[in-house]
Parts: sequence; structure tokens; C-alpha cells
Amino acid sequence: MRLRALLPLALALLALTATAQQEPSAARLKLLQQEKLRIFKARSEILVKGKGGYREYFKIAYQNIARGNKKQAEENVRRVAQCRQGAATARQKRLEKRLKAYLKLGQLYERYAKRNRDVVKAYGDISSPKMSKALAEIEAIEQEIIANGLPPAKRDWFTMKEIDKAPMPGQPPQNTKRTKATATRN
Repeated sequence: MRLRALLPLALALLALTATAQQEPSAARLKLLQQEKLRIFKARSEILVKGKGGYREYFKIAYQNIARGNKKQAEENVRRVAQCRQGAATARQKRLEKRLKAYLKLGQLYERYAKRNRDVVKAYGDISSPKMSKALAEIEAIEQEIIANGLPPAKRDWFTMKEIDKAPMPGQPPQNTKRTKATATRN
């Protein structure tokens, strides 16, 4: 079922709507580049000094992701409570479609909050497989939210995939979309 009937609610819940995540804005691109540079410098320093290793790199690379997910988990829990309140109102008014939509949206944000907590736990455990799995599930939840016609929540953190795709500062952004013409050439 589409959740388009809840678009006004979603906009209220998501006061901070995201910019299009496929094509980052100039400000978002700059932040991505800064994060990529920060991680690159930290990795280089670990390699040059010969001190540290995977654990130190993991802590540096994922610290902002974990911090952002901790904050976002709290926000997503608030969104779940708002959806439950909306569902209770819809139940009282006997608005069956709206009730189902609120419940579905609440379930999505509940899953989102759980995955946010999984990211924080994976960071504490220094577990790259758990981190990758939780981040992949977050991306899937975000796509499900978008598929239901709602804007994704704005994040103040980036996935490692987003960071890896970003060019280094000073380099032009690369178009990662493949067209039929380039697909046949490769």
C-alpha cells in the first residue's frame, strides 16, 4: 500500500528532509570530500608510523558513522512514537487506510532505529561484518521509505559507500551511472 496519504504527516515527522542522495548538492559533496580526506589522512598516518592497524583504522573510519547513528536512533524512536500517536487517532476516527499507513511507517522507523543501534554496537565491538550488514539494511530501509513516496530522513553522517564514491577534494565529481553506450563498450 502506498503511503502517499501520509505525505503531510511525513513532512511534519521529517522536518529535516534529505536532499537527493543520488546527486549530492555542492555542500553535501564538500562534506563527503572532507570526510574522505579525514579518513585517508588517518589511514596514511597509521601506515607511515607503522603503529596501530585495523582496530585503529576502524575506530577512525567509523567514528562519525557511529556517532551519527546514535543520534539518529533517538530521532527514529521519536518518529515511531509520533506514528503510534497518529495510528491511535486514526483508530478512534475509524480511518482504516490511514491507520494501516501509520502502522507501516512506524514499523519502518522502528526497524531503522534498531539498525542504527546495530551500527553503534558494531562500532563498539569493532566488527566490520556487522557494520557492513547494518549499513546495508539501513540503505534498504531508506529505499523502502522512498518507494512508499516519502522523503528519506536527513542524515548528518555518510555510509562508507557514499564516502568511497566521492572524489577527493580538488577532483571533479565522477558520474557513476552507466548508460547503454558505456555498458556495451566495457
